[in-house]
Amino acid sequence: RYSRSSLLRLLGLPWVSFTFDDEGQRGSLDAEFLEGWSRALRIYPGSSGWLQAVDGRCAYLESELDATGRGSSRADEIEDPEQWAAEHTEERAALRQLRTGLAALFAALAPLERQLDFATFRRCLLSALDQLGFYTHLRSHHSPNGSEIDGAPSETEGPPSGTEGIPSGTEGRAFQRFCLLLEELSGLAPFLRQRRFPLRLLAEKLRSPLGEIHLPPDPPRGVQVVTPDEAAGFPCDALFLGGLVEGEFPHFPTTDIFLEDRERDALGLEDIDTAVAADRLLFYRTLATPRHHL
Repeated sequence: RYSRSSLLRLLGLPWVSFTFDDEGQRGSLDAEFLEGWSRALRIYPGSSGWLQAVDGRCAYLESELDATGRGSSRADEIEDPEQWAAEHTEERAALRQLRTGLAALFAALAPLERQLDFATFRRCLLSALDQLGFYTHLRSHHSPNGSEIDGAPSETEGPPSGTEGIPSGTEGRAFQRFCLLLEELSGLAPFLRQRRFPLRLLAEKLRSPLGEIHLPPDPPRGVQVVTPDEAAGFPCDALFLGGLVEGEFPHFPTTDIFLEDRERDALGLEDIDTAVAADRLLFYRTLATPRHHL
């Protein structure tokens, strides 16, 4: 719903550097600029609420400047008309830039507002990350020579199709895991009963696998004893997977004899298909981990 706090939190992230075209020039929108120039706005929920609030404030400033310029009685109440006019003109210019930046930001995030399948969600999310400046941050902070990232989208190449060339620092390796997880979820999508999900449910389905990713500070050597959660997506040459019992990992599908799926959904409980799919995903990710031997 684009609350003020959520936008400030997004634009305040260290890897976000959002730029946009402002009448042929490159404008930028950050948390400090948004917080400073939106204090006088009465904002209603949603992207349209922000734009309407900015338009309303700009219209008010226009009317005030026009009225004082025509020598109305309002001008007699102002102690320093020149300073007053300069301040109002500065605010109007800043709000116009703010409106352009917000419109560009909402356009970048708009595809994520729809119900999406996993493949489309992956494409839209990576495109949004590109527009928010994530790939620029990754190149400038973690690429030794500032070279291009093969996985980063561009206007001609579209969303990333792989993870080769991503810098090997901690953030780069974490992003590689993230891209692989998105690809794995896209591959499992045909087996789910529900094909399209709102952003809230997509985020929930990502949260658990992301929390299970084991990302040590440096790639360890030798023998590592880890759980399947930690091993999944953790590159190694050989993996020995013990304790496999049929029906326990991955679990067999079961039926809730007390609650139907719609009742479980109404109570906020995870549906059976989703739980089984999550276990199958972990099993698949574990099997796909070793480079040479399983």
